Amino acid sequence: MTSQALKSDFDGMNSRVQAFLRLKFGPQNQEKAVEIINFILERIRVESGCASCHFYQDTTSNGVFLLLQEWESRADLERHICSIEFHHILALVEL
Repeated sequence: MTSQALKSDFDGMNSRVQAFLRLKFGPQNQEKAVEIINFILERIRVESGCASCHFYQDTTSNGVFLLLQEWESRADLERHICSIEFHHILALVEL
């Protein structure tokens, strides 16, 4: 189960886009999925336009995680959505 949202923050002349992806993994796949995502995060963080990228575990819901990203522009986010790293994360949801 996943859900995705985009939000633009306007502060003066700067505009950043926030994106979050809610991920849920079954107990049999959780450890491997987290390991893979942590590896992919290092590659995402050096992508052009990535202002921040964090991965959190929900402490109240078993197997639920949140990937929170902030991009310098919508174009940067759209480029990321087309990247192999993003597609690898989406493929994990199919596990």
